[in-house]
Formats: sequence, C-alpha cells, structure tokens
Amino acid sequence: MSETPIYLNIPQWIDPEPSALCTIGRPPLVMTGAMLWILRRHFADENNIVDPNLKAYLWHKEATDTSIMIEAVTKWAGQPTQIVQSRPAILVKRNTYGRVKMGLGDKYMSGGKSPVDNLDNLGDNALDTGTRFEVLIAGSHTVFCLGGTGAEAEAVGTEVFFELLEFTPLIRRDLGLNKFQVMELGGVSKLEESKEHWVVPVVVTYAFNHTWTLTEDAPKLKGVTLT
Repeated sequence: MSETPIYLNIPQWIDPEPSALCTIGRPPLVMTGAMLWILRRHFADENNIVDPNLKAYLWHKEATDTSIMIEAVTKWAGQPTQIVQSRPAILVKRNTYGRVKMGLGDKYMSGGKSPVDNLDNLGDNALDTGTRFEVLIAGSHTVFCLGGTGAEAEAVGTEVFFELLEFTPLIRRDLGLNKFQVMELGGVSKLEESKEHWVVPVVVTYAFNHTWTLTEDAPKLKGVTLT
C-alpha cells in the first residue's frame, strides 16, 4: 500500500462559496465583462425593462438580430458610426485603476475576519510562510448610453442608472467588492464622433482588496565585507 501523499495532511482554507474571482482577481477586463453581462442580461428580456418605450429594444448576441448594441467601447473605436445605425447603444469604458494605501509599508493588517488570517494557525504545515501585503484597488467605469435622439439617449441612460443602482448590493456581493456605487447620471450631449447621435454617461465606482505574499528564497544580506 502506498503512503498517503504529504500534501493531503496539510490544512487548507476552502472558500465556502467558490468563485473564479479567487483565482483571477478583478482585472479591468473582468470588470468590463461583468458590466457587459449585467446590462446584456437586463436588456435580453422585456420583462426586465422598466421603461415601456424601451421594451422593443431587446439585446441579442447576434449583431444582426439585436435591437440594442451593448459592447465595450473598444469595439466602437475606429469603426464607422453606422455600426449603431438607427439602434440605441450602450458602450462600456474602463477608467483609471488606482492604489489606496491601507497599512504601514503595505503590510497586511490582520483584522481577524479575513480567510488569510487562518494561515496563522496552521503551524509548521502553513502553506503561507512569507510576508503578506494588502492594498485597496479603486476603479471606475463609464457606461455611455447612445440614442438617435436626446430623449432616446435619456431613456436608455435612466434605465441603466436605476438598474445598476437598485442591484448595487447584489453586484457588490457577487463580485466580492468592498464598494460599488452608481455615482451619477450625466447630462445629455451630442456625440462627438457623430452629430446624428446623442449620449448620456452613467459613472460607477468600485473598490476591492488586493493581497499577496512575498517569500524569500535566500537569507537576508546581513553585511558586506570589503577586505
């Protein structure tokens, strides 16, 4: 009989609610994808749409079948404005990511509630023997709501604003965010790239913890001998 692999005897913390975010984190592309998923899901079913004037604008994954475009702004860049044609559109744009200091030297400050705290109780079998660090990452996205008229852009913008606002607690929970806030429904204006379209921006901000561990492979250098 073969011996039991040693790694099976190592205590591990297991997330009771497994999520891909535990592995890949929340890079800009993931947050953009999450915003697109939320908005596409909303406009995919007329029963989700509050404004009766927008119920005919249903999203479909096929560009030729959809009545409303919902894409990352990068898909719009460099393409002719005819891509929208007579359809309204929702374009998601990622803004700046920033680092917010949380502790002295960015070192992890144990609060007794984080899963990483459990590693302190594993003794010699601990998987994490390095120095832990933690910062807060703050970011934002702007959702541009386009329409052929100012009223249409206003209607789409208002629908998006209240959809994100009312589902804020669930979005924050499911994405594991410290903060998710719908900041503003901007004013309506002409789209610079096309004088035939109007645009209303919706701005959301969010923040999440980023932690990591540094483990040295060699002892610290204690001094240098010059002779």
